Amino acid sequence: MEEARERLVERVQTLSDLELAVLVCLVAEQHCIIQTEGQLLDNVEEELKLVATDVFGLTWAVLECNKQTTLDDFGCGILVKDETDDYFNSKTEASNVKFASLSGSPKRPHRRISRTPSAFAQLDSGRIANIVVAKNLDRANSQVQIQALENDQFFISHKHYFGDGLPNIEEQHEKAQALQDDRSTSSVIHTPPFILAKRSPQPALFSAEDLATFTTRMANIKISSEVRATLAPLHNLDYISPSMVALAARKIYPHRIIITAPENERSMQWGSSLEAVKAVLDGVTADDVVEEVLQSVEVPL
Repeated sequence: MEEARERLVERVQTLSDLELAVLVCLVAEQHCIIQTEGQLLDNVEEELKLVATDVFGLTWAVLECNKQTTLDDFGCGILVKDETDDYFNSKTEASNVKFASLSGSPKRPHRRISRTPSAFAQLDSGRIANIVVAKNLDRANSQVQIQALENDQFFISHKHYFGDGLPNIEEQHEKAQALQDDRSTSSVIHTPPFILAKRSPQPALFSAEDLATFTTRMANIKISSEVRATLAPLHNLDYISPSMVALAARKIYPHRIIITAPENERSMQWGSSLEAVKAVLDGVTADDVVEEVLQSVEVPL
């Protein structure tokens, strides 16, 4: 049993930043805000589709939100078609997406070693997707946002940077390039035309049983509910270290902190200069607030 857990932890350590963010949310059964640079937005969407199918064997749906998005649009947009068609459509779309060169992406060893999962449940046509990517949800009206969260809240937030890479998209492009090279070679030596057959789904990295294992272990960690769903069970630990508390703070609080306007800063009630307050708050972000608090709190022995 312990050996199986260690192998599971080894697989966790191969994950990219987006894959790990999705894993944490699946285990905790909570929502996540994914932020990225504008030019990477479409690429991150495609990467999340591949993470859903290749890493977790789950269905996905993408809903593009704007001010005109209605509740009906939302209700229809989170549904998936037949699971088989959904899988191959995701492969085709991801392999055709145009993206900037991401040569800085981390390379990973071959890792498709687990059994093909049955997901949490086999979805029939017209069922809600296992993973819903609500793109630009902040642009939708309040009714749509409330419907999306079902009176819940976002659990964690994650920022994806250019240097973090998009390994699943890169893997698809490498395969596509190899196929293109094969076609070119076949054309030169006048062999019969190459026909691309429909491939069977590749084994996912994490099965439903793996996710259930993490969820069970998470329930055994004795700590507050928000901090509990961190990386402890993913590292085969039953306790939370100070570094994990710091990591949890960086994921849980930035999207909940609002930097006040200078004129509303409390010291203004005591006669502070508005210009001085503006200078102090200039450029301060929610991340800065979290880091300042973490640095000011002494780690217990």
